[in-house]
Amino acid sequence: MLTAAGVIEGETENISFNGAFIRCQKPLEPGERLMVFVQLPSNPSFNSQAEVIWSRVPRPKDKGISPGMGVKFVD
Repeated sequence: MLTAAGVIEGETENISFNGAFIRCQKPLEPGERLMVFVQLPSNPSFNSQAEVIWSRVPRPKDKGISPGMGVKFVD
């Protein structure tokens, strides 16, 4: 991902035509925009402008919850 603060690495989950959950250590705040570069194992890669809809930073007691953010593709 390319953000205003630089490059962030992450892993997409639950990807759809409209958006995705991106697991990453430092999720952005809702409303922030970024460029997402997605490499799919069986299809060609693509990129898209995206907007963060929600983000999640688990607390230590939250077991099994990944930090990340839900994004909506906007182009």
